[in-house]
Amino acid sequence: MHGPGYDIITYKLVESDYTRVFAGVMYMEIETSAKANSVKSNFRAAFKELKKIPLTDRFKIDCTMAVALGHDPKKLLHKPAQSWHEKKVNDGEYESAASIAVEYGLGDKKVKAAALQAYDEEMKIDMNDKDEPEFKGLEIAEKYGLGNERIRAAALKTYEYLMGYWVRAYGSAAELAIKYGLGEEKIKNAVGEHYSAAILRKHYSDAEKIAEKYGLCADEKKAFALKVYDELMKNCIYEGRYSRAAEIAEKYGLGKDKIKAAAMAEYNSIIVTGHLSSFAAEKVAKKYGLSEDETKAAVRKAYDSFLECKQYSDAEKIYEKYKYLKFNATD
Repeated sequence: MHGPGYDIITYKLVESDYTRVFAGVMYMEIETSAKANSVKSNFRAAFKELKKIPLTDRFKIDCTMAVALGHDPKKLLHKPAQSWHEKKVNDGEYESAASIAVEYGLGDKKVKAAALQAYDEEMKIDMNDKDEPEFKGLEIAEKYGLGNERIRAAALKTYEYLMGYWVRAYGSAAELAIKYGLGEEKIKNAVGEHYSAAILRKHYSDAEKIAEKYGLCADEKKAFALKVYDELMKNCIYEGRYSRAAEIAEKYGLGKDKIKAAAMAEYNSIIVTGHLSSFAAEKVAKKYGLSEDETKAAVRKAYDSFLECKQYSDAEKIYEKYKYLKFNATD
């Protein structure tokens, strides 16, 4: 039968999964009793069992109990904390290693070494890869005091992350650029994208709030609106995209030519895709004042494009659908 020391230790192990360190605390308590010698061998057996448990699990110590027994948890845990820290470093979990070094007072040298390794790993992240983990370099640089140069470099990398295609957190990027003094150009780029994104989503009131917050002048607002217009006009063959471009051209005073160009493109896209009725095309023509000659030209353009691609059945459908325009396919 096992002695009392073994029973106490194994009971505590089963009950709360204490670490070998807590087993050591229990042993120190037992050692002061009259029965210390009789349980020493049993304690060693229990200690061997404890050592079989994975280090991470063993480290889940109840510090409250350690304090209750009159011990300083940080001093008590110093040795196993070093082992845990080394394991994290060897596993490449540098941020966890730095955190352990701070929590258990392993010294500034260990903290900084692990933090620098964590920082260097973060700085290798490709911001254009959507499968990469979220970039935490700035957080690490600030948390562990890695210096202004590294903080600024991480801020620039964070800015790149926020401005990236997969994130597009332009408002956050603008605030970051202001906070870390990344320069007027980066602030302007982020604000411009933030403002443009609101226009693209037709959130015009949000766009005005952004313009007011960052002090955009009329010319800047117009320039950003023009950028959105140009993006919409680039190979957007789907219905509604060109009409949105026409709406933006009207709202931001981009000129009659741009309004008409977007309306013509929308009219043509309806014809080409054939997803909407001829009534939809007529509605666009009426809304933007397209003349009969302009609508005929758009129909002819769609017709010719199908012929060029040898999509003769689609060309025939266009002719039948829009012959009320007296569209002559033999011209």
